[in-house]
Amino acid sequence: MSDNRNRSAGARGVCSVDAGGLVTAPIRGQRRRGAPSLVLPGDPDGCGWFAIGGGEYVPFPSPPTGHPARERRTVRYVGRPTRWGNPYRVVKGRSGLLGVITPTGQVVNLRTDCTGSEAARVAVRGFQHHLDHLDRSKPRAVLARHLAPLVTADVLSCWCPLDAPCHADTLCDLVGRLRSGVLVPGLVATPGACGGALRVDGTEWAVAEIASNVSSWLDAGMCRNDMVLQTAATYSLDPDLVRLAARVGGAL
Repeated sequence: MSDNRNRSAGARGVCSVDAGGLVTAPIRGQRRRGAPSLVLPGDPDGCGWFAIGGGEYVPFPSPPTGHPARERRTVRYVGRPTRWGNPYRVVKGRSGLLGVITPTGQVVNLRTDCTGSEAARVAVRGFQHHLDHLDRSKPRAVLARHLAPLVTADVLSCWCPLDAPCHADTLCDLVGRLRSGVLVPGLVATPGACGGALRVDGTEWAVAEIASNVSSWLDAGMCRNDMVLQTAATYSLDPDLVRLAARVGGAL
């Protein structure tokens, strides 16, 4: 177990870093039962992380007894049954044949010599298709709304072994792109502003705050265009950025 875990550190546990050296993407962790309840790439054998509540994890065993890290980590679980779980599941039939169950309940049988790792890759590709389908109505906004609660996490966790394909790797990459402003130009997330939450680039205005303001004007009966212009004046923002933030924040 430890050998596989450490080998995966170079392949899957490396955070993406921007030109200024800022870590922009969370890493994937493996959720486990017992202690430690979370393992990250590069953790020594027998070491890991332990949940203390509120999504916070601390090193296990407590430093300085062998663990290289001493800080807390904020972790979000993205497996089933959360909204971020992969709706494509790998199953094994009575004959031992592997298959993948789609969100509609259809079983796609794989070739007889398909390995578990290959089947997992098929499920991950299905998940990527699922995310693409989320964003067809308003480009990027729907997907960004789906990912926004994850931007404050240091780690996205699932039950998959660290050396196996996992949908959480896709989520880590997308959250990194959202934080850095690549996924939705004009919106970013950095640890030193707005508590790490998604915000309008170049400002201290969180997307959630702008969306809340827009919602309040909607509740007051103001038409959408006037509401956007009023909010833009309040925050000294371009109306197009207000519309974008409101869509991502769920107000429009």
